[in-house]
Amino acid sequence: MCEKIVKAYWLHSGFIEPTNKSLVHFPEIWITFLLYQCPLKIANVLMVDTNMETALQWANELGSSPMLPVSLENVDSRARMVNAIDTPLVYKEVILERLNPQEKSLRMNNVAKTAAPYMQEIDDASVRLNIVLRLYSGCLSAAKAIALQTNDGPNTPERRAEQAVTVDFIAQSDMIYSAGAEAAPSFKRLRREAFSLDGIPKNSVIRKRFERMAKGQTL
Repeated sequence: MCEKIVKAYWLHSGFIEPTNKSLVHFPEIWITFLLYQCPLKIANVLMVDTNMETALQWANELGSSPMLPVSLENVDSRARMVNAIDTPLVYKEVILERLNPQEKSLRMNNVAKTAAPYMQEIDDASVRLNIVLRLYSGCLSAAKAIALQTNDGPNTPERRAEQAVTVDFIAQSDMIYSAGAEAAPSFKRLRREAFSLDGIPKNSVIRKRFERMAKGQTL
């Protein structure tokens, strides 16, 4: 993971990709420095899925992370909303960053309308979009991390741990994205998809509400 972080900084700073030899001599203390100095650049490189990266980028274009609406305090409500907007956003399995402005606008309008019933206290469509895109990015990124299968084959505890680092890193500075990641287990259950937390760190945001769910506590 440290190697990926250093490469992310190097490449986004316009330098050539570092060699493995140069990485060996990169002090650990500088890893922490880079995480705080260029979090968005690094987060984009480490993103689990390009559509999740694009959704978060579009949300950032709409403003900073808002407060989580009362209507979405329950993780099951978040999971249902993310599930509802998934098709309007990415139907035909499109790569979001390749959409032309007209198609992007059409999809954003459809997503805002679909999300409206789930947060009726938010009248401003742009604020709704900001919220739902962050929730979507966090939820789907975490859901992919805990999936049993990936496009490359079976998921592993090592890959889950690596993906959880990315999710938790972004969640530290974005409470809506974090709320989306919390809802990932509920999202998988809603879709009746098997998942595993094997490899997800015990202090990960992905586990936060799931542990309470398992104990029968209020979500």
